[in-house]
Amino acid sequence: MGAFTREWKGALLDSPNMKVKSAEVKRVRKALDEGAAIVADVDKLVARYKDTPTEAMVKKLEDLAARFSKLAAGMSALERAASVSAISETGLARLDKMISAMAGVWVQEWRPVPGGTVFKAAGPWTREWQDAKKTFEAKTNRKKPSRTILGAFRMSSGIEKALSTCEVLALKHADAPDEKTSAKLKTARADMRRAASGYVSVLKKAKSGDAGADPAYLEQLDVLAKELERIADSLDTACDAAEDKWQVAPYDLKRCATAFAAATAAVDGAQAKLKQAIKGSGSIDAKTFQKALTDPAKAAATALQALQKLAVAGEGPRAVLALPTQQVQVYARLAHRDIAKGKASDDPVRSLLQEAESFFGLLDRALDKALREWQGSLAKVGRRGY
Repeated sequence: MGAFTREWKGALLDSPNMKVKSAEVKRVRKALDEGAAIVADVDKLVARYKDTPTEAMVKKLEDLAARFSKLAAGMSALERAASVSAISETGLARLDKMISAMAGVWVQEWRPVPGGTVFKAAGPWTREWQDAKKTFEAKTNRKKPSRTILGAFRMSSGIEKALSTCEVLALKHADAPDEKTSAKLKTARADMRRAASGYVSVLKKAKSGDAGADPAYLEQLDVLAKELERIADSLDTACDAAEDKWQVAPYDLKRCATAFAAATAAVDGAQAKLKQAIKGSGSIDAKTFQKALTDPAKAAATALQALQKLAVAGEGPRAVLALPTQQVQVYARLAHRDIAKGKASDDPVRSLLQEAESFFGLLDRALDKALREWQGSLAKVGRRGY
């Protein structure tokens, strides 16, 4: 007995009036039988989901949860009409909440969105196809199939291999995405689609070429073909989700990491040069000024532009786009004579260097914020920066 069935039985009440033979009591009994069947199905589904979870099971649980909620909502009215108390209102509400909550969790786990769980286990689609074939055999066992039908049915060995290959690669790509696995998955998906499409064509050809076959076989051939298409679509959706986890990263991992490193190094270098110049004694000539501010600022501006170009191309973090590159370029264009000329300050150059040092300190913190934002985006999809 499963946990939900135990909860259901614990909620049932001993009502003598349930023995009364009336249409109203009969409706209550029918509702109770339906509730018992639903919770039993939920228990069976939970047991299967732990070992071989599939997206089809998630949809099945959603359906069961909706049915149970509808039943729970109407139970009080049925009991009042029959003048009975057959089940605890609190216990029924608790079960409804438990089943609905679990359905919500399962749906969230299988939702194909960036950062979501793509697979909970390898192999569910292959097993679904194996189950579909067993169902075909069970429902068409009344008569032996013709050679045409049987020959078509037994041509399915390539399907399992194609499905299994896709599953293994998609699971790997979801857990540890890389370019190589992405390329292999793309090829495997094309192979899987070709195998599925080819098999469906064989089944349709077998059906049209054997009009005298048992109608049960002809009907189940359509069912089998539709089930294969459904399985292929479901696996494709999961593969898309695995690929999305790879593609959703803000922009190219290696190039972006290199660009961040270059920008950070350029800004750190500018800060160091400025500090050294400010600490120096005496006046600062044009050459020293160039080395202290203009050249480092040019290097920082170039590095920031490269980083922002990647961000724009790959829809990167907003913090990268907000970096004050233009203001850095202003410092890069400054010359000693332009600063010294017409300034009232006793030491306009040193005053400018101190202002620039303060600005580059702010820039360093802004760049650090952008880096953290980027790394956070990568972490959400199971990837790492540098």
